[in-house]
Amino acid sequence: MRKLIVALAVVVMCGGMTGCGYKTTVNTVSGINVYSSYEEKIPGRFALVVDSQPELLTKKVKASSFTCSAHNFPVALSNTFESSIYEATKSIFEEVATRVTIPSKEEMSKDELSGYILVKATHFEPKVTFIPGFFSGNVSTSADIGFEFSVRDRENKLILSSAVSASRSSDGEAGGACEGGATSLSEAISKAFREALERYAERVSNSTKLREAFDPPPVEAS
Repeated sequence: MRKLIVALAVVVMCGGMTGCGYKTTVNTVSGINVYSSYEEKIPGRFALVVDSQPELLTKKVKASSFTCSAHNFPVALSNTFESSIYEATKSIFEEVATRVTIPSKEEMSKDELSGYILVKATHFEPKVTFIPGFFSGNVSTSADIGFEFSVRDRENKLILSSAVSASRSSDGEAGGACEGGATSLSEAISKAFREALERYAERVSNSTKLREAFDPPPVEAS
């Protein structure tokens, strides 16, 4: 009964304002599992350019249910997207350095780069739904995230281009004032992003085209 009174009080209070927000924090995803047919990383030195699309990855997620409808859950994923892409990329390439812009041929030659990797966020759809209960409510969240990527050599020749996405969900307790939505949403986003990163890393690591393009030629015995 006490939880119900607290929740109702918060709803009334939020109803008189623009709504109550529970910031949803998503940490950098690292230590992904990559299933590769190769033991070695892709050789060479590569520039990594990440277009995190801040306007796309910044959301104020509102509950799709009547329950807790006065609340919103702000998510700003750009920084986490960039750092997570870097962590995944350095696990499959021998040497990776981040760049703000795509390097020119002259810059790649000067810095002895083998090529560059471009990653761009394409979609991000988080959802929050609250389910009322007799004693306590529950929350169900989901997240759909995707990005495209390409790898080019030092001559700007396209070697690989593809896209990945993943959808995951999470369920939990709503909490006394719907604050459980932020925790559940964070978990759903992390799970979806991890799965998308693993698909990206596996697709790149197992690419025969990349291996052939950047593997140094064997040294012939004299």
